Amino acid sequence: MLCKNCGQKNDDDGKYCIKCGFTLKPSGKKRVEDVFFIPQKESKKTTNNWLLSIVAVIVIGLVLIILVSASNDNFSSSSTSTGTITSSASDQWQSFTSVEQKVSAMFPTYPSTSREPEVVQENGYSYSSTQYSSTDRDGVDYILTVGDYNIAPNNYENKTGLEGMINYMNKPGEINITNTEFTKQNGYDAVSFSFNGIKENYSGKGLGVIRDDLTFIKNYIILIGSETGYTPNYQKFINSLEFK
Repeated sequence: MLCKNCGQKNDDDGKYCIKCGFTLKPSGKKRVEDVFFIPQKESKKTTNNWLLSIVAVIVIGLVLIILVSASNDNFSSSSTSTGTITSSASDQWQSFTSVEQKVSAMFPTYPSTSREPEVVQENGYSYSSTQYSSTDRDGVDYILTVGDYNIAPNNYENKTGLEGMINYMNKPGEINITNTEFTKQNGYDAVSFSFNGIKENYSGKGLGVIRDDLTFIKNYIILIGSETGYTPNYQKFINSLEFK
C-alpha cells in the first residue's frame, strides 16, 4: 500500500505510514488517539507534518525506554554531567532545578539524570533529550523528560506535536492510552493521559507540555507509574513544575 502523503510503500494491513505516520486506513472516529495530525486550515505555521511526527516518535520512544528501565532497575544510580548521583533510600521530597533545561520540580528523592546526544536528521533538523527520574519508597516512578528541537516556534504546530506523541504511545496490545485531554499547564499547550501495559500490571498517568516561548521548541513529558497503578502524588508532582 502506498502512502498518499509521502509515497512510502507500506504493508497492506498497516495502519500508519512507517515513514511519515500518515493514517493509511482512517477509522472515521475523531479522537485524539485515532488522528495522527489535524491540518491547520488557517494556521500561518509551515512545519512539515511528517517532520513533527518523526520528532514526536523519537522522543516518546526514548521516554518509554527510560520508563521500562526505571521500573526494572529501580533507578539505582546514574552518571550525569557533574558527577554520579545515587537516590536516597527514604522519601525526602525536595526541589530539583535544571538551569540548562529551564525547569524545576519536586521529586521524592534526588533524581538521576541520563542524556541522549543530539542527532541531526537528513532534513537538517536535530533533537536531543534529557531525563530526570526518581522512585519513592512505594515503588512509584517519577520521570521528567525534556526534548530539545532546533525548530523555531513559528514553524511548529503545538497540537500536531501533542497528537503525534499520543498516537505513537497508543499501541493496542502493548500500551493502551486512555483519558486523553488537551489542557494547559503553566499557560502552555499540554495533553494529559493515562496509560497501562508497558509491562504486566504497570500503569500510571502522564502529561506532555509544549513550550514555545523560547528560541527553539522544548517538549516536557511527565510520566508517573507503578506496578500497582498507585500514583497518589501525581498532582503534587505536576503542580511543582515551574518553567524558568
